[in-house]
Amino acid sequence: MNGTIPADLLNCSKLVFLNMSYTWMAGLLPLDLGEKLPLLQYLDFSYTSFEGPIPNSVGDLLQLETLKLSATNFSGLLPSSIGNLQNLRELSMGVNNFTSMPFPSFLANLVNLETLLLGSVNFTEGPIPEWIGNLTKLQTLQLRDCNLVGTIPESLANLTALNYLWLPANNLSGRIPDIFGRMTNLTGLDLSQNSLTDEIPPGICQLLAVEYMDLWKNFLSGGIPEDIGNLTKLIRFDVSQNNMSGTIPPSLGTLQQIQVLNLWQNKFNGGIPPQIGDWQYLTEFKIFDNSFTGNLPYNLGLSTSLTILDVSTNLLDGLVPPNLCNGNQLTELILFRNNFSGPLPDTYGNCSALVKVEVYENSLSGPVPAGLWGSPLMQFLHLYDNKFNGTIGTGIGMATILGSLLLNENAFTGSIPSEIGQIGSTLHKLDMSGNDLSGPIPLEIRNLSSLQDLYLDANALTGSIPPTIGNLTRLVQLNLSCNGLTGTIPASLGALTDLEILDLSYNELSGDVPAALSALQQLETFNVSYNQLSGEIPQDLIPFANIEGNPHLCAGSVCGGGNSTTSGMSETAKILWVVGVTFAVAAILLILASCCICRKYHILLFKAGHQGPPDSWHLTSFHKTFIDESEITNLDEDNVIGSGGSGKVYKVVLPNGDCVAVKKLWTAKKDELLLHDYGFKSEVKPIWAHNPQYKQHTH
Repeated sequence: MNGTIPADLLNCSKLVFLNMSYTWMAGLLPLDLGEKLPLLQYLDFSYTSFEGPIPNSVGDLLQLETLKLSATNFSGLLPSSIGNLQNLRELSMGVNNFTSMPFPSFLANLVNLETLLLGSVNFTEGPIPEWIGNLTKLQTLQLRDCNLVGTIPESLANLTALNYLWLPANNLSGRIPDIFGRMTNLTGLDLSQNSLTDEIPPGICQLLAVEYMDLWKNFLSGGIPEDIGNLTKLIRFDVSQNNMSGTIPPSLGTLQQIQVLNLWQNKFNGGIPPQIGDWQYLTEFKIFDNSFTGNLPYNLGLSTSLTILDVSTNLLDGLVPPNLCNGNQLTELILFRNNFSGPLPDTYGNCSALVKVEVYENSLSGPVPAGLWGSPLMQFLHLYDNKFNGTIGTGIGMATILGSLLLNENAFTGSIPSEIGQIGSTLHKLDMSGNDLSGPIPLEIRNLSSLQDLYLDANALTGSIPPTIGNLTRLVQLNLSCNGLTGTIPASLGALTDLEILDLSYNELSGDVPAALSALQQLETFNVSYNQLSGEIPQDLIPFANIEGNPHLCAGSVCGGGNSTTSGMSETAKILWVVGVTFAVAAILLILASCCICRKYHILLFKAGHQGPPDSWHLTSFHKTFIDESEITNLDEDNVIGSGGSGKVYKVVLPNGDCVAVKKLWTAKKDELLLHDYGFKSEVKPIWAHNPQYKQHTH
């Protein structure tokens, strides 16, 4: 049904019921609507395209009991004549284009109202009026996003017939008043997305009929009320995004009807009540960004069909429960940044509904369940920074809508399966760095046409760089460093015009740097250090190139061995070179003089009482390794394994048998070393890249 209201309709003077909702009806309402249809009891124009002002004659519909005008294009001011509708029981006028106005006082006359829905009406900023407490027949009060401020009035305690109280997305402040003692019929309470403070009042636990309680995104403090177990009909409990603290009361575990429990982004601690593992209706369990400790209940999920589980960023440990995907409804398994250990149970290989698996930054070990690689709905598979081993399953080709695959910092072995190319154009990020993968880079990688980030560094890959990587024209970052790659740099990489980072360092590449790479206008980092390259790099790459460790590769007059050359120069060029060097030496002397002055100044500061002598040792740990400084300060010159512009690198064997690389910085350049590493990474990277048992420390 579409078009405007037919003129003949207004001749139906005995019409009682008029419903045009959810149609394509449009245009203006007749100005004499109320005069022509005086017997109307039910009028519903919601979810239509009617526009313009609501005519004042609506106030003449004195028999009207239901008026629904929500989700239309009405504009102008709400007519005060609506206050004449003494028989009105339901008024719904939300989501329109009304002119901003104060909360209408004429609504106070509608003493028979049972339902008042004014969500997203653009009222001017103001409080909830006290007189709403006089509408004692109200069963549903919905004032979502109405620009309300101030405190929740105590007069709402008079609304003892309420079933639903919805006041979300305003800017209400102060404490939640303890007004719920007589609201014995209340089944839904939503005070979310406000600025409410203080603790949840204990009287809220008298709402014995409540099923939905949403208090999220406020500034509530204190703990969950101890008597929360009284709310035996509770289905949804959400206090996320507050400042609440303390432990989960044991009584919460007795609420057998819970379907949704959201406690995330608070300051809760302690363990998770084991009774939660027995809940039969739980579908969503989100407690991330807290400080919970201990284990997840081992039987969690066994009696229900979870859809979302997110316990990330806590202090949980122990094993991953095996039954979280019981019922095969689980779409999100999110466990990252905890201390979980042991294997990922094989049951998750049969969890075909999974969309997101994020278990990174734990201590999980063993092989990944075979079926998990090829989960057909998987979009995010993030397993990095664990202790997973085994091979990457060939089933990965079945994950055809995968967008992000992060496997870095594990112990995966074997080759990169060629089936990875079957993922196709959905994959945007692929990170397999920091493993023990071997063999060649598969040619099928060319099919990942939407790839933006490709990290295969710190493995044991061999063979040449496939020229077809040049097909990945959306690449922004490409890192193939710290492998055993051979052959030449493909000229086809010049087609990667969005590339910002290209790192091919620490391989066995040979030949020259293709001139085609000059086309990489977005490039910020070009690292080909420690290869066997020769010739000159293109002029456009010189400003951001690292060619160290390639004695026969030159950038202008500087070659990878670090020496300048004047061979082949004309006499004029040599003179200019000498002049340039002279000015450079003068500048260096000026900098050294400044450093001496600064050094003397720091010594004076120290003598004046500042802590820490200028030449004291400083420990910076790059891994969580606990080392006493006395174990690494007695350095033996026979154990020197590297030397560079910033100091010497020593091999040190710790009392526990671990090997570490310790760098002692030249004190004469200390002020500069605060800003630069002067080749430190270059000197130790070959060690830790191929010997991950070494750890880095700098002194």
